[in-house]
Amino acid sequence: MKNLESRIQQSIISYHRLQYPRVPIFAIPNGGARSPITGAILKAEGVMRGVADLFVMCNGGIFVEVKTEAGRQSPEQKHFQSLCAERGFAYFVCRSVTDYDEQVSPLITKP
Repeated sequence: MKNLESRIQQSIISYHRLQYPRVPIFAIPNGGARSPITGAILKAEGVMRGVADLFVMCNGGIFVEVKTEAGRQSPEQKHFQSLCAERGFAYFVCRSVTDYDEQVSPLITKP
């Protein structure tokens, strides 16, 4: 993940954990350079290209893809988004904490 995307994601995580401390959110570390052996192991373990960066555990699940202002989804990410839509999962592309607050926060119910 690019450094700016990483900082945006870290900000979203911090915001979420302050606002919704009882609603789990976690990263799905799907990208990054890996050795061929590690890549093969991860693929055998179920890693799938295009899976969103974050998952919020509420209301059936919310996937969040983090992008910079200039960032664009890969074809694999668009495919994953369509799989989410077909199966009834919420999916959002967030480019800032403000995006997260406006798009995702309204769907979060506090336990």
